[in-house]
Parts: sequence; C-alpha cells; structure tokens
Amino acid sequence: MVKTTAARLVARVELDGNTLTAHAADATVLWRYLVRHTGPQLVLHGIGRVDWQGRGDADILAFIDGTAPTDTSLLAGLGIYCFSSAGRLKWRYQPRGEITFSNRVFSGPWRLKTSLIAAGRTPQIWASFVHDSWWPSFVVALGASGTAALRFVNAGPIHSLGSVENATGTYLLAGGANDEYRSAMLAVLASPDVAAASPQTAGSAFACESCQPGGPRKYVLFPPSELSVALGDSPRSVAESISVDTKNSVAGIEVSVGEAGGPPLLRTVYRLSSDFTPESVGMSAAYWEKHRELSDNGTLDHSPADCAERNGMVVRVWEPDTQWRQVNVPATRASRVSTVTVAVR
Repeated sequence: MVKTTAARLVARVELDGNTLTAHAADATVLWRYLVRHTGPQLVLHGIGRVDWQGRGDADILAFIDGTAPTDTSLLAGLGIYCFSSAGRLKWRYQPRGEITFSNRVFSGPWRLKTSLIAAGRTPQIWASFVHDSWWPSFVVALGASGTAALRFVNAGPIHSLGSVENATGTYLLAGGANDEYRSAMLAVLASPDVAAASPQTAGSAFACESCQPGGPRKYVLFPPSELSVALGDSPRSVAESISVDTKNSVAGIEVSVGEAGGPPLLRTVYRLSSDFTPESVGMSAAYWEKHRELSDNGTLDHSPADCAERNGMVVRVWEPDTQWRQVNVPATRASRVSTVTVAVR
C-alpha cells in the first residue's frame, strides 16, 4: 500500500490491473493497494462504504471478481476487501466452502455474483456466490470483523439481493433461479435466523445434504412466461432485480423477472404484499411487443390482447408450516387492457 494522505474522504475507487486506487473528490490520490493475483483479469465488481460504529469514519469495501472462468489455483485476488478510510486492509473474505447435493460435493471455485450493504443499527454485508461451472449458490452475511455466516443455500444462481426492515424485523430477500423447478425464485429470510436451504424434492439431485434442516421464511417460484417457453427449448427465467420502496410506511417490494435470457426490458414484474406474498403482476411494454411479433410469425397462436397472462399468473409459494401452495396473482390494471398499441413501422 502507498499512502499519500489519509485525512480526506474517499470519493472514488478504481482498479487498474492489480492496483486499487482511492481518490478524493478533486481526483487527488489518497492511497493505493496492490492486489496479489494471478490468472484472469481482475474486475472491480463494486465498491461500498460502511460506518460500522456510526462514528463518521466509514470503511471502504471493494468487491473484486475476474473476467473469465478460473480454477482454485487462480483465485488469489478475488473476494471482498475491507479498508479503513486511510487505506489499511482490515480484512478480506474469500469463499472456500463445500456444499453437498445428493452425494455430489461442490467445493468451488465460487464467484461473486451480487452484494448488498444493509444499513441499520448493526450494518451487514450480504453477498452471493455462484459455483464457477455449476448451479449451486449461497449467501453469506459479514460484519465489522469480516467473519462470514452462511445464511442461505440455493439450488440455482442468486442474481439479486434486497433488504427490508419493518415492524416484524429485518429481512433478507434473495432472488435468482431454481434449477430443479426451472423457474425464477425469491427467498425471504429473517435476521438472525440460522442458515436455510431452498426447498427441493426429497432425494433429488438438487436437495442439499450438507445444509442444516429447515427452509427460509418464504420461498416463491415465478413460472416461466409464454415468451420464455416460446423462445427457448429450456425455459429460463431469473429474478434479476429487487426494488424496495422504503418511503412507504409499509415497504413496497417489486421483483423483476427477466424472461428467456432476453434483453433487460423483456421482463415480468411482481409486486409483493407486506407479508412477502405476490399480490399483482405486469409485463413490460417490450414484452407485449415481442409477444405481438411471435403472434405475427405464428410462433404463438394468439394475439397479445387474447393472452391469458393479461389476467395474471399462478405462482408457487413454500412456507415451513404449509409447504407448497399455489397463489393466483392478478394482473395489474395496465396488463388487463385489452388492446395493445404498437408503432407502425
């Protein structure tokens, strides 16, 4: 590490090759840190700032990943780094665990997928890691010391994280996909519950054997849409983002499901109630334009106006006491409109 000054606030952090550089708002270099690494090119996945003690002296977090698949011998530089404001490395987290599914051991390498800094009286970092080659993923929580606690194991990748704090507690939301059910998913975990695993068919290749018994507070499966089925032999929907409106007295939560691996605008959006149950659903304008295109070329046998999805979707919800049940989710008012306006080309 090369320090030039430590008294000024870090405004920006950049990664050039193997060197992390922290800048002040006027571009002055505050400090540098050399990441020891061999293998694929490093990527600064994200940066963050967290004031663990609420004393006004925030630590700097750097989330570092690589640009290409790698193996365990090339992971030296990847992980989560925590620096003091002066540039001293306080700790670093790199996942090195094993997870067993149906006698098959997955030992990594694990790649950082997404992360979240959850504010509150006790700030936490939540981060999801996905196997470099296969489908298992997990979420860990880290505090000021950098010690990681396993929170959730999923039979599929975790793409998004969210945090909700209400009168009943603090909740972690994890969204992604479930490979057994070939559906997008959302898991709801209360803090500080013990680690949970996604609810899978007993005895299947997707049931976690090394996990503690018990599932999350709620687990929701969002079905593949007509477009996902029509555009691919293997339907793939992913809960790619979670939005929380903290300005409401009851936080509004929306889960955006990307369809068929398509562009970001090709999506289905579910709005959740205060108990995290989907209560309405709507498709993007780009979704209905693509639907019309597939109707016109004969891939789909009905028009957007006649699509049953305009009335809503049926999701599956798992809870510890009730297990699986189906929930009919009505469409938003915009999705119930019987006509679709498409620009003339």
